[in-house]
Amino acid sequence: MAFAIVPISSVGLSTVQGISDYWVRLPPGSKPIRDIYVGATPAVTDGKGVLLNALMVHDSLVIDDCEDAWDEDVPANYTVSLDNVDYKVGTSSVKVVITDAGVAGTILTEVVAPGTALPKFTHIEFWIKSSVATAAGDLQILLDEHAKCVSPLETLNVPALVANTWTHVRVALLNPQLDSAIISLGLKYTVDIGACEIHLDDFRAVRLATKTEARQVDQFIQDDVYFALSEAIDSAYDQNPVLYVYYTSPDEDPTCSN
Repeated sequence: MAFAIVPISSVGLSTVQGISDYWVRLPPGSKPIRDIYVGATPAVTDGKGVLLNALMVHDSLVIDDCEDAWDEDVPANYTVSLDNVDYKVGTSSVKVVITDAGVAGTILTEVVAPGTALPKFTHIEFWIKSSVATAAGDLQILLDEHAKCVSPLETLNVPALVANTWTHVRVALLNPQLDSAIISLGLKYTVDIGACEIHLDDFRAVRLATKTEARQVDQFIQDDVYFALSEAIDSAYDQNPVLYVYYTSPDEDPTCSN
């Protein structure tokens, strides 16, 4: 059986021979594909299939689902509401409108489940969108065992954001061993970026671990080096992904002479 290792950053929608799908090309020098498991996900132990090995979410815990407006502490010049039209998870997102009079350093906070414990987790992840472009650290996410994030245990920089674009953010916790009784979640307007609208959705604590899982192949180009996965691979979710591809090549096909 032929075998190929394919290190990749992500696999997006592309077109091969007029067919749009999530196409992957075997590395240069690989034998072409005569046959591969298609149409269902094989077990990890089956042959002629594709396995994804990556740093993936092993456990997760919802910190705040953003299905109600944040209201623990709302600074002056902030308006907070629910948006049931523009959201990423569930039925709504938290919409934060900051006026020109917004002051750098102010913090919007929300109460989370009492005593939320994060020591076994490695990262938090969430969705965020800003109406203006931001640089890394212009906004920060705070986690605190005290009300209103008055002395945060975690101060995490939000990466640079493209204006009017939802971004999925995953950021490493700095002190997870101390995060044993989180009760307040905050958004800090660290730098005065002017009037803006910020949307927030689906805050989770996650534990990342390297895992291997089977991925379904939808189709392939016979006697060529292209195959299509049933879904995209997004490096924001599956970090450092590598594909292990097991297949039959033409010189291994007992039914033909080549």
